[in-house]
Amino acid sequence: INKLDFTLNNMNATYIEDKKAIHIKSKDKISGVFKDTYYGIDFRNDDIILSKRGNYEFVNKDLSN
Repeated sequence: INKLDFTLNNMNATYIEDKKAIHIKSKDKISGVFKDTYYGIDFRNDDIILSKRGNYEFVNKDLSN
């Protein structure tokens, strides 16, 4: 993935290259509160593996583990 940055409805997704993670920012329709979710991304053979990560502090750590 060279660049991933898109917006869809109440969601915005961005690829963080140096962290090998996808950051998804979504807005709750009822409360209006924004939620940040991170997915680690790995490529194995012809498969793309997404693993849900915790909060922002986790993304600042090394995701290669």
